[in-house]
Amino acid sequence: MITLDLPLWPGGQRIFAVESAIAQTQFDDLLPHHGPIIERVLQEEDAAKHLRPSVGTHLKCSKIRRPDLWGLPEFDLLNTR
Repeated sequence: MITLDLPLWPGGQRIFAVESAIAQTQFDDLLPHHGPIIERVLQEEDAAKHLRPSVGTHLKCSKIRRPDLWGLPEFDLLNTR
């Protein structure tokens, strides 16, 4: 399995409170790795359109299933974070 040489939680990573029980953060070190994730999502969406009808015919969308099984290091890091 290929792994990315990025820490699970970068030093100095900031968390911002949105509400009392909701917080957010942004991992800037993963931004250059969005391309492979987006490419794979689009591939899966295209494949799903051929296998299953749209979830909502008025929405023209497909559900992406089991991205945890893709073996994509960029997604694995994002999912773990």
